[in-house]
Amino acid sequence: MSAGGTTFGARIAALRRSRLTAIAGSILGTQIVTSALGFVFWTVAARGVPPAVLGRLGSATAAALLLSTFGLVGCGTLLISRLGSATPAEQRRLLVTTATVGPAVTGLLACLFGIGAWLLLPAFSFLNPAGATFWWLVAAASLTTLGGVFDEAMLVLGRPATQVVRNAVASGLKVVLLGVALLAGHAGVSWALAAWVVGQLAGCALAARAAWRLTPTEERVTAAGVRSTIRRYRREATHHHGMNVALAAPSALQPVIIAAVVSAEANALFTTVRLVSAFAFLAPYALAMALFAASAGEPEANRQRARSVFRLSLSLSLVLYAVLFFGAPLILGVFGRDYATGSDTYLRIIGLACPLLVFKDQYIAGMRSARTLTRAMPYVVVSTALEVTGTLLGATIADLTGALVGWLAALALGAVWVVTFGRRGRADPPSEPAVRAAPTTSAGAAR
Repeated sequence: MSAGGTTFGARIAALRRSRLTAIAGSILGTQIVTSALGFVFWTVAARGVPPAVLGRLGSATAAALLLSTFGLVGCGTLLISRLGSATPAEQRRLLVTTATVGPAVTGLLACLFGIGAWLLLPAFSFLNPAGATFWWLVAAASLTTLGGVFDEAMLVLGRPATQVVRNAVASGLKVVLLGVALLAGHAGVSWALAAWVVGQLAGCALAARAAWRLTPTEERVTAAGVRSTIRRYRREATHHHGMNVALAAPSALQPVIIAAVVSAEANALFTTVRLVSAFAFLAPYALAMALFAASAGEPEANRQRARSVFRLSLSLSLVLYAVLFFGAPLILGVFGRDYATGSDTYLRIIGLACPLLVFKDQYIAGMRSARTLTRAMPYVVVSTALEVTGTLLGATIADLTGALVGWLAALALGAVWVVTFGRRGRADPPSEPAVRAAPTTSAGAAR
């Protein structure tokens, strides 16, 4: 290769590394901001409401996140796949369609879940459809989905930092509103959820404004255009959704399962532990998502980066777990003395998931980038079933400790599978229409 060609190739490689860093920084920044402010939110709640109320609030927010996972219907990853190669008019149609469909589906699911949980699960008896808590939960779930749509879109539209700003506004405002509610003597679940909803609404408004500016077009998005977009992409979105739900179901179902089988006081302990452990999962997860977004549609670039990203993620996760193990009492002491003495063992147990999840996250990121997701489906289905079953059986046998140990055992089996068979799944990528993006009006898919 000539010197000019080498220089050009080096510039392209530098640009790719820069984009990888920017996306990873945005994802990591978002996670840090939301987790830090979430930590403040739950600290204020833990010190301002009784443990039983905190446990019910944890159940409600876990349900909202679960419902958002199911209601997103593949919109987020569809946007990552399609926005980069679409014209501004098509980008606008995709954004409006996904921002409409996702929250609507989530709202419907939230209504069905709330009624069913209220009738069948004593732990969720506070979700009476005639009460305010029920409807605040529906709103919280729908707006969480809407925020997720905008977050994924910004990774591709060229303003990843908007994701950080949106989440900072949403999380910061809900902390302020919760504090105001507690000072006014309102210590119920509905008031805390109301603070959550108003914060999300403000964050989504900022993101919508940015998205509108980043997709300049004179073309109006009509109802007919939305229907056409749904018909065009529903099959691809369904494939994305199936994989997304299968991957997210274990972690999203875990807190809801635990909330349904343990006491509200025990769930309060778990809520604080889950919040703290999330910090240890931030950086490895961000690196996996960045690998996917930056290498999508570039199999060679993906192979070159995957190994170094995996090593970095695993090393970082081990360091973070050491921090959790030795710092558990000190960290949990922020929530109060009862949480420091009652939750440290749980934190040390759940923290073991940090290095185990690296195997899963990096494997799936590689398969997404290579567009060979269907080859990963056996792993996804089996690992999901194992994680849900492990959590349920463990909770039945040994309450909260058993649920966490059962989940970890399933993660360990999944890591063994990735080490043993994972490379075979990425080799020789086949042509799979169900995974490869269909042609758009402009060019090939971005990932």
